[in-house]
Amino acid sequence: MSSARGRSCKPLRFSIPRRRSEAGSRAAPPSGGAARGGDLDPMTIPAAPAFHRNAVLFGHDATPRLLAFELAGEDCVRAYARNASGGTTAELREFRPFLLLANTDLLAGWGGGYDVETLHGDGLYRFLVLFHGWGDALKARAHLQQTSGKAPAAADAPFHFPSDPVQQYLVRSGQTHFLELPFAELRRMQLDIETYCAAGYEFPSAARPEDRITAIALSDSTGWEHLISGKASSEPEMLRELVRIVKDRDPDVVEGHNLFRFDLEYIEARARRHKVPLG
Repeated sequence: MSSARGRSCKPLRFSIPRRRSEAGSRAAPPSGGAARGGDLDPMTIPAAPAFHRNAVLFGHDATPRLLAFELAGEDCVRAYARNASGGTTAELREFRPFLLLANTDLLAGWGGGYDVETLHGDGLYRFLVLFHGWGDALKARAHLQQTSGKAPAAADAPFHFPSDPVQQYLVRSGQTHFLELPFAELRRMQLDIETYCAAGYEFPSAARPEDRITAIALSDSTGWEHLISGKASSEPEMLRELVRIVKDRDPDVVEGHNLFRFDLEYIEARARRHKVPLG
């Protein structure tokens, strides 16, 4: 069962050179002489290639030095990688969203295009359904929820739909992050914010106008540190400076305590309030 449609995703590659200030940097040996073999930092040594060939843990596609992935249109994913000279490359790759289905009759009445592959085994989900774009996949999920009467997260739902497009791409492609990339080559940035809390409340809320960000502390794996202070700048100015620094430092990973449940959500909400673009 299939429905043909022209592909809009064409291979596209571009590269981002490493920052000029880091172009000639190298780790210095410890004081008192050259580094000895027994003094090597294990965090700078790549994992053994034999270990990376374990497809159960690392996937069946051993493309090395992949840093990040993001949805780029309906049927493309942009993959970022670190090249041998330290720069960052990006490439558009074809992406076909999917879901797992117990019975194809559940798709009756849905007018979108798709392809179906029958899976081996006796499991509940006997069919792999492939779509031509992320929007089609989301519409099909809504259709299945209506026809089955089950929410996607229900334990007895007759379909399984991973809601993260990047997760879908990694599962189908067999690719994974950071293969053959020494930990020391990963550009890590640490972020922490401090906020004001209005009188009468125990915890700050980004929805309250007065609960502004008062400080943004940043550091990275090169030893660089910086503080954006609310004493010297307005909140919109602080957010614009944060965006400028992140673009300039170009981290591969942003780290922080409770980052996803507080700092990033708070920054996003306050940026939206002040109409400061974060992209």
